Amino acid sequence: MAKLKKRQRFWLLTTLLSFLIVILIVLNSKFQGLIMVATVNDRPIYSWQFFPWFWKKYGPQALEEMIITNLLTEEASKQQVAVTQNDLTLKISQIQKDYGGHARLLDYLSQEGISYQEFEDHLRRQLLIEKLISKKITVSPEETEIFIGRYRQQMQASDEAGLFKEAQEIIWEQKLDENFSNYLLELKDKAKINQFLDFKEKPDFFGA
Repeated sequence: MAKLKKRQRFWLLTTLLSFLIVILIVLNSKFQGLIMVATVNDRPIYSWQFFPWFWKKYGPQALEEMIITNLLTEEASKQQVAVTQNDLTLKISQIQKDYGGHARLLDYLSQEGISYQEFEDHLRRQLLIEKLISKKITVSPEETEIFIGRYRQQMQASDEAGLFKEAQEIIWEQKLDENFSNYLLELKDKAKINQFLDFKEKPDFFGA
């Protein structure tokens, strides 16, 4: 009688284990990446191995980007600043000209693994930043002439008017980057930002 009960428990556990294995196989095939995210020479990389690593490596950067985006969006709303479709179209046209046409731009984006939508989103953000802080940026004729004197040999323009315009654009871009860093610090200082994630800790994605 005792042997019969042991056999029954054994077959019950075996049946349950087989049932669970089948469920896991079905789930992984139906929801690719839920359990197994990749294989290397038939050796699996499981999601519970991948996500903690991804969390620690890219989580802080992703959260910081979302915080910055929210700060910029809120500030743009306060200042009634917006990027229009015409602004975006004009900027894209300028970039396409630099790359030698639309097709070559698409080739470049493809090589870099950037979708066209990501490209447009990046431009929208860049244009929004320019609109928010461009009033704080000035480029004097004196500093433009100094720049030309230092970097004339590395510049693309050949005539004086072209050199002056090119130098002003380069200086303006440099000042934009410098001012944005300070501007962002000001926004963060004024904002109430609470972070509830500790990226040093292992995330409990799977109840582990």
